[in-house]
Amino acid sequence: MRNYPIIFFLILFIIPVSFKNISAFDYEMDNTLDGFGWSMGLSLNDDRIYVADGLYNQILIFDKLENVFLETISLQERICSGHIHGIEIMYDKIFVVKENQNCIAIFDLDGKFLYEFGKKGDKQGEFNGPQNLQIFEEKIFVTDYENHRIQVFDLDGKFLYEFGKKGDKQGEFVRPFDIEIFEEKIFVTDSGNYRIQIFDLDGKFLYEFGKKGDKQGEFNGVLGIKVSENQIFVIDSGNNRIQIFDLDGEIVDTINENFKSPHQISLNENKIYVLDTYNYQVKIFSIPYQVTDSQAFLNNELEINEESSEMNDSIDPSLIFLLIIIIVVLFMIFLRKKLM
Repeated sequence: MRNYPIIFFLILFIIPVSFKNISAFDYEMDNTLDGFGWSMGLSLNDDRIYVADGLYNQILIFDKLENVFLETISLQERICSGHIHGIEIMYDKIFVVKENQNCIAIFDLDGKFLYEFGKKGDKQGEFNGPQNLQIFEEKIFVTDYENHRIQVFDLDGKFLYEFGKKGDKQGEFVRPFDIEIFEEKIFVTDSGNYRIQIFDLDGKFLYEFGKKGDKQGEFNGVLGIKVSENQIFVIDSGNNRIQIFDLDGEIVDTINENFKSPHQISLNENKIYVLDTYNYQVKIFSIPYQVTDSQAFLNNELEINEESSEMNDSIDPSLIFLLIIIIVVLFMIFLRKKLM
């Protein structure tokens, strides 16, 4: 009977050590797209990948299933000209942010000009260095970078409302770069404040996370953002990595793949598309599986601490083997006592 306490504590130690990182994703880069120059625009629809070739004012289109180049669209501009920043494919239209002309231009899927709105200024409906847009419930949300605010328009470009001003308090911005809307929450990369801020659809502040630095959960140049069912994917451009958080802003994982100032990210099913701007590529990663809420709960229960999690990235087979041996020995001792 004396052996029972020793074996019991061995099991308590080995189980969490063996399984502490079972929640980690295995992000594998399985393809790249290239053939374009400097780019800050990336968008997906059902079967195509759209990449903005910013300097040449054109959109390159790739097949999403085969990852092969299909065609190039040259945008037929009017007043709203210049290089392309953010793009969004929606309602069979291409919505394009023209940062240097402070306007939004809309084209059909063949690149034919439809309409445009915006001009330089700081009044309602005017821009100073807009970067990206997001379309949600027939509204266009635009990051007005140098005016340190988010502006909202209807699909015709009519101004509806705005929120934010320059500052570092909750609800204030210093150069907001990207915007994502998920489950009626607005996620904004507040680049100059090195954080993510979350708002409701009316622009009311909800919560925030992040600060300046190079440790996990910290940022140096927070740019593109996308949100999946239960995770937030953030481009940490200055640190040349992708950081993944849960919906509460707790760090989950990191992707490092020789990035060179990545700017944008898109998600589709089990794929992650990263616009690696100064490697002039889109890098495509596979996610082997998705974590459910119950799995996440189990993983949290089994995690010993953050330091040990960083030291071990996978289940150690030798520890599992040792655990099996201990269980067998325990069973044999129990059986022997029973027979005696």
